[in-house]
Amino acid sequence: MIKESREKNRLLIADDSKMNREILKEILGDEYIVTEAKDGTEAIELLKKEEDSFSALILDLNMPEINGYQVLEWMNEEYVIERIPVIVILAEDNHENIEKAYELGAMDYFTYPFDMFEIQKRVAGTLNLYKKYENLIMASKQVIYVCNSDYSRILYASDGFCRKFNVERNNPYNVLIARGISFYIDENGNKKSVDQWFRDADEKMYKDKKESR
Repeated sequence: MIKESREKNRLLIADDSKMNREILKEILGDEYIVTEAKDGTEAIELLKKEEDSFSALILDLNMPEINGYQVLEWMNEEYVIERIPVIVILAEDNHENIEKAYELGAMDYFTYPFDMFEIQKRVAGTLNLYKKYENLIMASKQVIYVCNSDYSRILYASDGFCRKFNVERNNPYNVLIARGISFYIDENGNKKSVDQWFRDADEKMYKDKKESR
C-alpha cells in the first residue's frame, strides 16, 4: 500500500550485487526508505513478512538461485503483484527480456549503467501511476451496477467520476467495481468474463506504458 505523500515510501531493492544496492540506495535514499535484499530468496521472505510496508520493489532479474523472474512468478501466485508495483533491472535493453518481465507484471525497467535522473524519474512515475490505480479502485464504488436474474451488469461511471480521475467514459478502467463479479456486459451487449477483462486491461496498461517510453 502506497503511503501518504507526507510520509516516505519504502522501497525494497533486491540485487545480488552489494555495489549495485549501495548505488541505488545512494540515488534513492534521500527520497525513500530503502530496504535491501541480497537475493531472490531474501526478497520473497521480506515480502512475506512485511508486504504491507513496501511501496515498490526494484528487482534485479539476473540473480543466482532464485532469479528475478522466479520472484515475479511467486508474486503472481500469491497475488502480491497486485499490491506492490515492480521495477526490474536489466543487464541490457533486450526486447525479449523486457516482454517477459512485462508479462509477469513488472510496471517499468531500467538498465545498466545506472543513470541517477532516469532511476529517480522512473521510480516516482511508477509510484504515481500505481497511486492513481489505487484511487480508481477506492472510487470504484461510484460505478453503478445492477443485477438481473442471470448475472451482474456493469454500467459506466458517472461523468463526475470520469472528470475526477481523468478517464474516458468508455474506458474499461471505469468499471473496476467488476472485481468479485464473475461476468459483466460490455458496451456491445456481450457477456464476458471479468478475469479476461482484467487481463485485457492490464495488457493495455503495460502497452500504453511501453509506448510512452
